[in-house]
Amino acid sequence: MPTSGNRLSFKKSVTVLSLVALWIVSFLLILTSSMPSDGVYPTLWIFSSSILLLLLLIKTFQAKPAIILSLNHCELKWFFLSLLLACLYWLADYHLMRFFSPESYSETLTRWQQGVRGYYFWSVMLSSVILAPLFEELYFRGLLLKTLKQKTPDCLAVISSAFLFACVHWSWPEFISLFGIGFIYGWMTLKANSIFPALLAHIIHNALTFWFYVSH
Repeated sequence: MPTSGNRLSFKKSVTVLSLVALWIVSFLLILTSSMPSDGVYPTLWIFSSSILLLLLLIKTFQAKPAIILSLNHCELKWFFLSLLLACLYWLADYHLMRFFSPESYSETLTRWQQGVRGYYFWSVMLSSVILAPLFEELYFRGLLLKTLKQKTPDCLAVISSAFLFACVHWSWPEFISLFGIGFIYGWMTLKANSIFPALLAHIIHNALTFWFYVSH
């Protein structure tokens, strides 16, 4: 039987998710009103503080973050699978986007390069490749997916979390790609009973995208 230390009620889980989301929105509003032009990349502060807030709120409800966020050990095969899927999906996504919407892809690349200009390279890389995937997996495939599973079948929970993941990154036609990768991450998390394979795949995907953006 579950104990108070290894689960959060649906109401408490929604509270944690909402508070973290509110924190991010507030942080973004502050940054956009006084956006620095150089120094440390702003999203580094957003993701690092959001991770800490998520862990703190879970501990506040006397729950165990490792269990609540699916930070479980899993079989080695899942890491090999995540590596393969990340590389294949990135290649497919890259070629499809270039084929169906070359203007949009070029605009995204230019906008990103202009957006990071003047910031420390290490802070952009750390935020984009490590902290962003870590927070998003803890939030979407960790607490959110587990919360949705309390009220819906597993398949619907995966679809719903993938949809919300894509909505947060809203950008058409990238929405379809984000929904697809969100579904894959959710499926891996459920099957492996751990977010680590999805986290590895997410980091690899972002690392490849970061390498492509800085090399062009």
